[in-house]
Amino acid sequence: CNKEQPVSPNENPTVGKSVITASIENDLTKAFLEGDDTKGYEVYWSEGDKFVVFDMNESWGAEYTLDKSSAGSSKGAFIWQEGDFFITEDDYDEPKFENNHTYVAEYPSEIFNDSIWKTEQTYDETDIYIPMFGEAKCTEDGAADFTFTNLGGLLRLNVKGTATIKSIKVQAQEPMSGHILYFGEDDKGYKVAFISDYAVLFTPNTKNYINLNCGENGVKLRPEGTDFYISMPCRYNAKGEDMADFDGYSDVTITLTDTDGKTCVKKLNNKKLFIERSKITTASFTASEFKANVPEGALPG
Repeated sequence: CNKEQPVSPNENPTVGKSVITASIENDLTKAFLEGDDTKGYEVYWSEGDKFVVFDMNESWGAEYTLDKSSAGSSKGAFIWQEGDFFITEDDYDEPKFENNHTYVAEYPSEIFNDSIWKTEQTYDETDIYIPMFGEAKCTEDGAADFTFTNLGGLLRLNVKGTATIKSIKVQAQEPMSGHILYFGEDDKGYKVAFISDYAVLFTPNTKNYINLNCGENGVKLRPEGTDFYISMPCRYNAKGEDMADFDGYSDVTITLTDTDGKTCVKKLNNKKLFIERSKITTASFTASEFKANVPEGALPG
């Protein structure tokens, strides 16, 4: 139960493998949610977590997996297994971390190929999907200690009622999911990461909605309210600057579908939805008007 003990690669029992350390920077959540609104939410690595590491010259990229002994800690040891290379321009026996070099990482590893913010997400009370970006600047050969930053926040829908919810769709005018862009080149040609407190950048191949799948049997609403978490890219202009592209999600529509196929639609009339990085935004309402989802032009009956 050494939950918050720092893990050193030199102390790790996996001798002969490349081992690095990784810390989660923020208060919100990565994969496991524990805490409350008054005290904040603790951040833990979970068993089975993986991320992809690559150098800024793109000569190699490799997948690292959390050592089981680090589960339940905000700082953990991650192990490279032989053969877990994504990119190898040179003949490496294992990943090499060199002094004065910068290395970056993407979590979870599934987003490496396409950098996708999931359009289809799955309901879970504690296990939350939220992409992170990590960076390590090495001060000596063979040492890599990554710090990860959330790329978005959470929308928590607290819904009161008696229906059994099968899915929830959140839609807006602005891009909300699909191919995200947080790597590129600055005006001097150097590779940079676009990490912003305002918004995640998107390519044209995006969607303006996210679906939360609640499973075949659905989730039964409670009269006192049931929480649904949806991971969303940050979109918030805290400084009031002239940055209209980052000024919240507009024309937001929330559609709940029950297990009978009926829908309940809620609109945030003339209100914008602000999602801050590493924070939870809560919207509460009662789901009381479910109607049959009838195709346009259908005859009565």
